[in-house]
Formats: sequence, C-alpha cells, structure tokens
Amino acid sequence: MAPNQKDFDTIISKLDEVQEVRGCIIVSQDGEVVASKLDRGLDEEKLVAMSKDMVGTFGKLKTECNFESPEMVVIEGDSGKVAALSVASDTGYIFLLGKPDMSLGMIKMTIKVAIEKAQ
Repeated sequence: MAPNQKDFDTIISKLDEVQEVRGCIIVSQDGEVVASKLDRGLDEEKLVAMSKDMVGTFGKLKTECNFESPEMVVIEGDSGKVAALSVASDTGYIFLLGKPDMSLGMIKMTIKVAIEKAQ
C-alpha cells in the first residue's frame, strides 16, 4: 500500500519529537515536496531546491554505480548534519537537518516506528 499524506505527516511529527532534529523534508521520487517542517531561520525554498537536486543525484548514483537506492547519505560539519534517507524504492526520500549530536541510529529507529505506526 502506497503511503498517503497522513503517513507523511505522522513521520514528520515523530521526527519533530527528536530534539536534535532541526528540520525535515519528505520529497517524492520525482522531486515534489510531500511534507516538511523546519525550524525558524531555515530557508525552506533553498532547502527544498537542494533536496530536489539531491534526488537527481541519487538517481545518477544508482545508474552510474549500478547500486540499488542508497539507504542513507550523510554530510557532517562542525555545526550540524544533513542526512538523506531512502524511504522506499517507490516513495521518495527524507531529508533531515540536525544538530551535530543528532544520532543517525535514533533517526532510523524513529522513522521505522513512524512508518509502522502509519501503516
């Protein structure tokens, strides 16, 4: 069963409960934003544009490297992390902005629980 808007809202709500998460954007396979929630001060337009670019990059990575969809791509810096996670091969990606101490293991568990709750 394909996820619906309520499922995406459940995932966003669960991720919003994680203190280290500053924002979340869920983007479909074709680059359309299906849900988002960002802390104040984060430029949603810019982040959405970059998320869409990353969706295209994921597609190229899959093709060039003959990979299945990457499970997670993480960019870490001194002031925080950006994580992109594949939701499902036919659904899309979750892009997270987090504080430097954001636990990727906790994020994966939170997403798994939110998806199970949504189903």
